[in-house]
Amino acid sequence: MDLHENYNLTTPFSSIIQGQVSSYTVFEDDDVMAFLDIFPQSLGHVLVTPKCSNARNILDVAPDTLAQMIKVVQKVCIAVVDELSPDGVQVMQCNGTAAGQTLSHSL
Repeated sequence: MDLHENYNLTTPFSSIIQGQVSSYTVFEDDDVMAFLDIFPQSLGHVLVTPKCSNARNILDVAPDTLAQMIKVVQKVCIAVVDELSPDGVQVMQCNGTAAGQTLSHSL
């Protein structure tokens, strides 16, 4: 996936956001949804994504939504630390295949 391809409405994230696929949601508001990854890379792996239907990556997210997303990232990190007591927390954001992005629509 490159940075300029069209948004794919059939991604798993779109299906979760639209309620077509179940997920374990840890946070949701009008703009942002955070849910556990089905194939976690570590204990407490949570995906935080905008609910707008056309954001392929961080480049497509409206600035106000992006600001809300980072607030949610912080809330989720605090909750993971409080509940799981990990030795560390990693926050990752990838844009395009060359940067490690595997699906559209994530932060």
